[in-house]
Amino acid sequence: MKTGINLGVIVGRFQVHQLHAGHRHLIDYVQRNRSKTMVLVGSTLGLPSQRDPLDFETRKRMILEEYPNAIVAEIFDKPRNEDWSRQVDNIIDESCNGAKSITLFGSRDSFIGAYSGKHIVRAIPHVPSASGTKIRADIKPDFSKDEESFRMGMIHAQNTRLAISYQTIDVIIVNDNKEVLLGQKNIDGDKYRFVGGFVEPKHTSLENTVQCELNEEVPGIETDLHPVYIGSARINDRRYRDADDGILTSLFVTKYIFGTAAAGDDLDNVAWIPIDQVRNNLLTEHRLVWDTFQEKIEETFSHYAKY
Repeated sequence: MKTGINLGVIVGRFQVHQLHAGHRHLIDYVQRNRSKTMVLVGSTLGLPSQRDPLDFETRKRMILEEYPNAIVAEIFDKPRNEDWSRQVDNIIDESCNGAKSITLFGSRDSFIGAYSGKHIVRAIPHVPSASGTKIRADIKPDFSKDEESFRMGMIHAQNTRLAISYQTIDVIIVNDNKEVLLGQKNIDGDKYRFVGGFVEPKHTSLENTVQCELNEEVPGIETDLHPVYIGSARINDRRYRDADDGILTSLFVTKYIFGTAAAGDDLDNVAWIPIDQVRNNLLTEHRLVWDTFQEKIEETFSHYAKY
């Protein structure tokens, strides 16, 4: 870079499909008032998410489409603001050594409160615009523009992500009559399944997921608040056969205390099945889990029988 320039630096995430009014206002302001513009694009180092769906190169190209003379560099999240600020300064120094002046620009609600580095910071007037979160939430495919490109983008997104191992829990509920409460969906035919479901980000632990699934799928009964962990196993779920993704389930056993079981959530039926008939009544994928842990399951049943 030429020496003697007046550099203006902008920091943002730019996690949108096109620059919004606030982005353009900020970049335009810097370009009018400084001889060179640098845009630092924030990244998490994590996998794509609803908050951060776009990789750095995609966002860099988006910025350069409208501002081809800008310098665009990537900056990573840090646990501490001090470390992040030091990273900002290092990137600027490495890219723009010899600049006459360096000023960081941002709006009132931008990175300014987190930055504690050595360069001057200036806040510019805020321009009302939708947040990136709202823009992402409101995005709907416009097939009238280019349906083929949309399909290609959807396929590319799946092809470039890492395979997902979905975490689930399954619960064996046993009563004093040596019966197990199983659930059934209409698609299961005459077979049954364990009560259970997917672990959700709002759940605080696998045990919390157990209680949530029991409340949702078999409302009306009370069970032991301390389910016994049996083990984990890979499920050959038909939804993910011949795919890279898959399900890993954690199996628990809990004791029925009282109440009348009813089918809830996505279950269509529940039934108490004698323990010696459970295996033959299970779906194939759940039967494999039963077989894997049968000895430990029976030990837990014996423990409950003593009380």
